Parts: sequence; C-alpha cells; structure tokens
Amino acid sequence: MSDEMNNSAKTKKVFELLDELEDVVNTSSKLPLSDKSVIDAELTRELIEDIRVAIPRDLHEAAWLIGEKDRIINESREQYNKVLSSAKEQAEYLVENSAITKDAQKRANALITEAEKHSKYMKLKCYEHIDKILYDLQNNINVTEATYVEPMRDQLVSSYRNMQTQLSEDRSQMRTLAEQMKLQGAETDSVNE
Repeated sequence: MSDEMNNSAKTKKVFELLDELEDVVNTSSKLPLSDKSVIDAELTRELIEDIRVAIPRDLHEAAWLIGEKDRIINESREQYNKVLSSAKEQAEYLVENSAITKDAQKRANALITEAEKHSKYMKLKCYEHIDKILYDLQNNINVTEATYVEPMRDQLVSSYRNMQTQLSEDRSQMRTLAEQMKLQGAETDSVNE
C-alpha cells in the first residue's frame, strides 16, 4: 500500500516538474527576429534531473522490460530461423533417403491395414448391436401381441361366435313363428270352409 502511495506521490511530483519545465519554456525570452527561445540551461538540467529522480521505479522497470522484451523477441526470431533451417535440411535429408522412405511406406501400409481391420471390426460390432436392438424389438412385439392382441382377438372371435349363435337362434325362432302363423292360417281357412 505504501509503494502505491509512494508511486502516486512520485507521479504527482513528475507532473508538477513537467508543468514547471513547461513554464520555463513558455516564459523564456525570444531571440529577436526568430521563433527560437533562450532557456536557462542550468535550470532546465536541474528540472530534467528532478523529473528523472521523481519517475516511479515501476516506470524505469517497465522501460527496462520493454528493452528486454525486444531483445528476447529478436533472439527468439534468430533461434526460430536456425531451427526452421535445420528442420528443412533434416526434412530434405529424410526425403532423399530411400531406405527411410520405404520403411515409412511399409509402416504407413501397416497402419492402413490395421485401420481397415479396426473399421471392419467396428462395423461388425455395430451390426451385432443393431441386430440385438432388432431382436429386443421383435421380442417386445411378441410380448405385446401375447399380452394385448391375442386376448383381444380371442374376445373378438368369441363375440362373433356369440353373435352367430344369437342370429341362428333368432332365425330359428322366426321360422317357428312363421310356421305357427301358417298353421293358424290353415286352421282359419278350414274353419271358414
């Protein structure tokens, strides 16, 4: 906390000294027939030195870090270019070396063969999984048929049989009534004669 207060006070002091330096420049006397000013060199040097002293340490460190950053970036670029150049040379050597290329081709072919085997295996497992899902679905349909469809069919067949029986009974009753009507009609005809 005291470092922040110290830095804040130093920053304030820097701005005050800059204002004072600006006043020195603005109030300096002008050279005749020129836009140039005559400034008290000793006073200006003292103000600049006071500004340097008043600049917070963090600002000095930041300036140093910026310089270091640039140096590190430049060194990294040089190192990168060396590594890149070396990698290109190595790549050219490997491409030109036919034994390594042939070995790499063999390994690539082996990897392709292995990948194809794995692909076939995965397809087979997928087909087996789908077959199991279909088998389970088929069993569920059979259970549903046995649980719901067959009892409904049995009930429907029973209802149709009952209707057929009832219809047969009703027809038989109607024939009996018709016969009775014929007999009554014959009796009435013979009585009238």
